[in-house]
Formats: sequence, C-alpha cells, structure tokens
Amino acid sequence: MPLLAGSGGELVGAVAPLTISLVLGAFLFGAAMQLADGCGSGTLYKAGGGSPLSLVVLPTFAFGSFLGASHQPAWIGLGGLPAVNLLAFGWPTALALTVAGCGLVAWLAGRAARRAGGDAPPSPQAIAERLVRTGTASFVAAAGPAQSRWATRWWLGALLLAVLYLAHLVVAGQPWGIVYGMGVWGAKAVSTLGWDLSGDAFWGVAPHAQRLVEPILADVTSVTNIGLIYGAIAASRWNGAPKFSAPSGRRLAAAAVAGLVMGYSARMAFGCNVGAYLGGIASASLHGWVWFALAFAGSILGVRIRRRVGA
Repeated sequence: MPLLAGSGGELVGAVAPLTISLVLGAFLFGAAMQLADGCGSGTLYKAGGGSPLSLVVLPTFAFGSFLGASHQPAWIGLGGLPAVNLLAFGWPTALALTVAGCGLVAWLAGRAARRAGGDAPPSPQAIAERLVRTGTASFVAAAGPAQSRWATRWWLGALLLAVLYLAHLVVAGQPWGIVYGMGVWGAKAVSTLGWDLSGDAFWGVAPHAQRLVEPILADVTSVTNIGLIYGAIAASRWNGAPKFSAPSGRRLAAAAVAGLVMGYSARMAFGCNVGAYLGGIASASLHGWVWFALAFAGSILGVRIRRRVGA
C-alpha cells in the first residue's frame, strides 16, 4: 500500500467499482470453483501437476473468461456503486483497516475450528499431496478442524508468496492476476477459428485488441500463468508425480461446466481469488472484501451442489 500511494501513478492497484456484476459474479465463482476443484490459479497448478480434472477445466475456463470479458461492459452497465479506495484516507489508515480485517477473519476461522474440535493435524506434505490428488473441495469437506492449524512451512510459503507478489507489482506495475491471461488465450483461440472480434465491445478496443495480435509472451498475465504451470510441473518432478484416479464421465462433465462458469463469472467480478480478492484487498479496494464475502457464500452452495451430483 505505501508503494501504491507513493508511486505517483507508476504502479496501478486492482481497484474496481461495487457493481451488481461483482455481487453476482463472485457468488457464482465461489460455487463453481467447488465443482471444478480449484480456482483460476488452482486450475493452472493442478493442470501442471497432471490432474485430469484440471486439464478439462482449463480450456473451458479460458473460453468462459473470453466470453465473460466480451459481455463485461453490459454487465457493468447494470449499475452499482463507485469504487471505494481506502488509500483515499491515507496509506497508514488503509493498512491498519486491512490488517484489522484480516485479523478478524483469522480469529473467526480459528474460533470455528476450536469449536468443532479435532485430533492432531497430519504433516503439511500429506495435506498437500491429498489436496492435489483429491481436490481442494474434497479435502475441505472431509478434513477435521485440527488439520487447518498452521504449519511452519505454510508460514514460509505465505511469506515467499508475499515477497513474489511485491516483486510482481514493482516489475509489472500492476498486481498479480490470472483471469485476463486466460481470456487472452480463449480470444486468440476463437480468432484462429475465424471468430471476428473487431467489433467486440471488449476485445475489439484498445488495449485488448492489441493483445490479440501480439505474441502470448507480450502479455504479462499470460507469462505468469505459464510460469505457474511450469512451476507446478517442476514441483511434481521434485516431490514425485501424484497418482490421480480417473474421474467419471459425470465428474468430468460437471467440472467442464464449472470451468466455463468460473471463467465467465470471474470477468463479471473483475477477477478471481488472485486478481479480485487478493489483489483488491492488497490494493486497499473495498471490492476485494465484497468479493471475499460473496465467494465464501457461493462456496457453501457449491459444496452442497457437489454432494448432490456426486462430484
């Protein structure tokens, strides 16, 4: 936040208005990611790890992101409230409010875990392997509360993520994102198949139209997305490739539809867990907190739907 406040406009935060599309999109995204066994970044890293489910979700997510971006101007046109940037009150106040909000969420989560009780947690490696093998939603649904206790390597991972996020902001001039790059992939794919996007309300105007004629590596979000996939490949080689069970046809179909909904709704909501939630809160934008609340509510519904369809 101090960097954004003192950059003189060289660094741009993830700030978005509090629109109707944000509310609807975040809720839908939260529900869909439970059926897809991961969000945008989760889909990328599990696809890199060889998950058959994520390999099905990835292309439908990309197409959904392309289509959602194409319709985004119409969704924003439904109206809402203007963006609320806490940096307008000064970065010390914005930082204090953000830290207080994060602390409150952590306290509520810890309180809920203590109320539920549980046994000693397994090792972080066992948890990570199960997350990749069975999917995030399956793990959360079956896990005991004690398994959510912090481990040392999780703290180190969080610290490393924060450092890399800061480096991305300084180098790229913008927060880390996921969805836009996947939308570019989808737009390039349909353009190759003959879909004329010159008159599109989103992809037909600058700077998005330029992205379609430039190489993939000219788009910073595509570069980080590809890096995430390769990082997952490297990690799977280092730790040993996880063993995946073959999903049923019904499970694959549900995941494919969920990927499409995730990609589309992410554009409605100005991003996914990374771009809207993490990026919004880190940029002192109120829309990040709204995204979090609505996606959390959607996740509750998504878990229930998942149980009904047997996914």
